Amino acid sequence: MSEDQENKEAADAYPSEKTHLNGEGDLEKGDRDASLTADHELDDSKVKFINGGSTPNGGDAVLTVGSGKEDQEFAGIGKEELLKYATEPFWVKIRLGLFITFWLAWFGMLAAAIVIIVLAPKCPPKPDLDWWQTSVAYQVYPRSFLDTDGNGIGDIKGIESKLPYFTKLGVNTLIIGPIYPTENVDFGYDVTDHVAINPEMGTMADFDSLLKKAHKNRIKIVLDFIPNHTSNKHKWFLESSQGNATNKYRDYYVWADGKGTGPPNNWLSKFSKNSAWTRDAKRGQYYYHTFFEEMPELNLRNPDVMKELEDIMAFWMNKGVDGFRVGYVSNLVEAESLADEQTNGGSSRQPYENLDHTMTMNQPESYNITDRFRTFMDKWYSKDGMDQTRVLLVEAFGDINATNAYMGGEDNKGANLVFNYELFSVEYNCNSRCIAEKVKRALSALAPKKWANWMTGNHDSIGRVASRVGVMSVNAMNTLMMSLPGTTISYFGDEIGMSSLDLTFAETKDKWGKNFGATDYKLVSRDPSRSPMQWTSKTSAGFTNASSWLPLTTNYNEFNVMAEEAVGSTHKFPKVYAELTKLRKEPSMLWGQFFDAELNDNIFAFVRKAEGHPSYLVAINFGKQPSSDDYTKAVKNLIPEEGEVVFNSYNFDHEELAVGKTVKLTNILLNPGEAVIFKFPWSQ
Repeated sequence: MSEDQENKEAADAYPSEKTHLNGEGDLEKGDRDASLTADHELDDSKVKFINGGSTPNGGDAVLTVGSGKEDQEFAGIGKEELLKYATEPFWVKIRLGLFITFWLAWFGMLAAAIVIIVLAPKCPPKPDLDWWQTSVAYQVYPRSFLDTDGNGIGDIKGIESKLPYFTKLGVNTLIIGPIYPTENVDFGYDVTDHVAINPEMGTMADFDSLLKKAHKNRIKIVLDFIPNHTSNKHKWFLESSQGNATNKYRDYYVWADGKGTGPPNNWLSKFSKNSAWTRDAKRGQYYYHTFFEEMPELNLRNPDVMKELEDIMAFWMNKGVDGFRVGYVSNLVEAESLADEQTNGGSSRQPYENLDHTMTMNQPESYNITDRFRTFMDKWYSKDGMDQTRVLLVEAFGDINATNAYMGGEDNKGANLVFNYELFSVEYNCNSRCIAEKVKRALSALAPKKWANWMTGNHDSIGRVASRVGVMSVNAMNTLMMSLPGTTISYFGDEIGMSSLDLTFAETKDKWGKNFGATDYKLVSRDPSRSPMQWTSKTSAGFTNASSWLPLTTNYNEFNVMAEEAVGSTHKFPKVYAELTKLRKEPSMLWGQFFDAELNDNIFAFVRKAEGHPSYLVAINFGKQPSSDDYTKAVKNLIPEEGEVVFNSYNFDHEELAVGKTVKLTNILLNPGEAVIFKFPWSQ
């Protein structure tokens, strides 16, 4: 391409720039002068095209860029001069001084940091609490919880379907009643096979699914384990009653010859008004039973029986069960002498209560067996990779010191917990001083390093807590349980204020009640606390779509989960329960010290305090009258002038005690059944 053509294309490419190239490729003079003037106004740099873009020798064009000013020489210090100064004594001293100052400052800051760490207040150590100590446990009587297959009896799938409900409540341990095959004489406690599932309640696959999903939801499963007795239809007893001297099962049960034409001694059955001995015609001897005659007692002195029981425990723990509840450990072993028990001078309409049970309860071997169970269970701590305690919860009766001894001492382990029944006897007329006495007795009886627990009901209760103390005090009782030191163990339905079932003698299902006749059945029948769970206000309370095995309470339309969780509900029992389980996770509530104060007959108050953490004042009106009190005087030098409301029982309209408000603690009004919890900073 010619030079003229290149210039033409350049002009066409930039028509907006009004420059004119002459034939030699240069700007015409007038345009060039104007352009240079403008360029200098914008920038004093310049660009030169030498020889029209070519060298005299036809070489490449040279582009030079300059400022238009004379180049100036560099005015800095040269290398030689810099080295000269570097060796002068003055600058050497300066550098050395700065070097020393830097390291002195560095070491000074390090020393200061160490001093601060050493002298600063230490964070108090967190107690090493096990999962069962921090749990909120919930007892499920499976027969009455939820029926999913339409047979009118609660089942395993029903429990599984309500795992989200437990999570919502803040429950993280389920204690599940008997789910084994049974003749239903005692609705599950007359076991015919300890390693199978009652067909009325489902299958082993159902249980495996429940266990897996519960663990996925971080909920522990504790099973009822029954080592004291079996059904008289159990294969062990059927073999034992043969009486064959070579029979392996001959001594699996407690057998004895009679005296003359009667039983071996005067021991009485707890579940009847008759002897605790029944003669087996085939064997020609009497067998012992604390409870129903259909529930013969195992001979736990027989090593083969103990091995059988340990195999049963191993079966369930290998599946991943988190522990066992064992009822009546106080009755595991009887005196070998078979001596008569002495009368205590009582006149109870329950003959069993008129004997001192020195021969049939709390024998030394019963403590040893409990310790053996615990030791055996501890082998599973890391055996299956779970690295957790398998908890042993036991039920014992008698003197409180005798029952607490089942938790072991320095020389043995014993159970992790012995159920505390102090609050079972709380009734409507039990005021604040009555409550305080029960709490103090339970806590003072604990040996060092032993753990407390609190319950207000279970499947053996004669009545539910809502019927004993009044429905408006249910939240007060739950507040008490959740705030006291130790593990909380609730009974199904109590979290919604379910009341006791009122049955006629003809309607009674519990054989214990039937054995006591129409006059006395209400003294002992456990049916009132076993009515089906109330889920909705629909037919059968959402428990079943068939006829339920026990009738429903008459007020299920008002007291049920759906109604109480509805917006605007009058009764907020589940909401209160969930708030309490959340608050219970606070350090002071979990492991803090307990300071109680009886202000008067109405108010029971106490402080929970853990070093370095917020403290809590719990105040509950268990009386029958409103009470205005100065709580700063309740525990000397411990309660400040003000506190923040972090919980109230929702059954009052005190706007000044709304959650989140900071109030003066010098004049707080509480009406009967009301409870409130205040938070305040920790102080020494």
